[in-house]
Amino acid sequence: MRRVAPCVLCALIAACGDSSSTLPQQDAGAEDALVQDDAAPAQDDAATACSQPPRKFWTWNLAAMPPGDKQVQATCRGETAHGYVYVADDVWGSDIDDTAVQQIMQAFETATPAQPSAGMYAIDTTTYGDPPDVDGDPHITLLYMNIAGYGSYTFDGFFRADDEVAGSTSNHMEMLHLNAASSNAPASPYMLGVAIHEMVHLIAYNYDDAEEVWLSESLAESAMTIAGYLTDLSAGRATARDAANTALAVTGQDVDYGAAFLFGSYLAERFGAPMLRALVQDPSHGIASVEAQMTAASASFKEVFGDFMTANLLDQPAIEDGRFGYTSFDLTTLGHETAGVLDGAAHTHTPAAWGAQYLRFTPTGAGTVTLQLDSPSYAKLVVRTATFDPAHPEAAQVAVHPLATASETFAVTVAAGQVVDLVVAVYWGSSIASQPSGSTNRASFSYTASFAP
Repeated sequence: MRRVAPCVLCALIAACGDSSSTLPQQDAGAEDALVQDDAAPAQDDAATACSQPPRKFWTWNLAAMPPGDKQVQATCRGETAHGYVYVADDVWGSDIDDTAVQQIMQAFETATPAQPSAGMYAIDTTTYGDPPDVDGDPHITLLYMNIAGYGSYTFDGFFRADDEVAGSTSNHMEMLHLNAASSNAPASPYMLGVAIHEMVHLIAYNYDDAEEVWLSESLAESAMTIAGYLTDLSAGRATARDAANTALAVTGQDVDYGAAFLFGSYLAERFGAPMLRALVQDPSHGIASVEAQMTAASASFKEVFGDFMTANLLDQPAIEDGRFGYTSFDLTTLGHETAGVLDGAAHTHTPAAWGAQYLRFTPTGAGTVTLQLDSPSYAKLVVRTATFDPAHPEAAQVAVHPLATASETFAVTVAAGQVVDLVVAVYWGSSIASQPSGSTNRASFSYTASFAP
């Protein structure tokens, strides 16, 4: 789930299937902020024996690149009001059994960790919209099989857009292809998170099949947080701790799942299901789509992005109406800031576009920290300071510092024992951050800091 597959594969997978790799560079609120329990009552008819016959399914052979089509013989092992659980015959009884199928059906239809009376189907359809229906059957098929890896890549699952169109290798139905033979058991929280994630891609196809991958993945990750499948939290923590080198919005398939997990979670907590639904169903793409929804919510995406990057550092949801933290999980990023120098000399940093530089200044007592920021890219920078006692970050005072010119100076008053954390977020405007080669744009700035008791 931490890295997309080679581009030749990603070009085929709608909104990009989840996968993982051993490549070293990638690690695996408010009222109605999330889907509420009473919004999606549990089904009375949870799981039954399947009414569907055994059949062959078309899928991809991902052990070769470019991947080819192949068929898998499978038997339906369970049925709910909205789902069929098919299992490839060659993994039945070894990689997946009836107990796992029952657990999958329970999660799909009835209950998830964060929503005890709402299954994955209810959460996704209530939050994001309706899935397509090319076959006239409201059920979604979950096909569990052995998805072979390619080199160092392993694949958790994918939504295959081919299944939504006519063709000799189309299953012509709504379905998800899921790995029953990975290192994570089919009914584990990890793989249940993959299922709810991929179902968002299926729903999104009903409204817009050309969304930029970084935003598509962020929205799919948000479903995992809403349901309580926080298996990408470790990737989110790694991203937050290396914010200066990690871009949220990137071209092509090279998505950072930690950044996507955090951004999707932040949107869900701060703006709720209406924002997520609008983004999935908006025909515009990427930054333009997000900016349009922020405008509709009477917010500036630039300012929201600054708040988001500050939340990834502080994670204190008790302050400022929750905009600087998360209630669904503990991010624990504080303490990973780069040490700031209070020597009156200029110090230069070059954080990534759609990333942020975190600096901590530690004065020797009560007084005033004076900061001067100089940057030819000042229009792209969003600046916040957080002043607090390290033992009590929940009492942090966050200040916004607009940059109207290439050189701006501001003063921050501190009490004895307090520190000042400086957040310089890089908002790259209407464009995204990386070139097709994968090189990341950066913004240069220098600070000059001093302390007067």
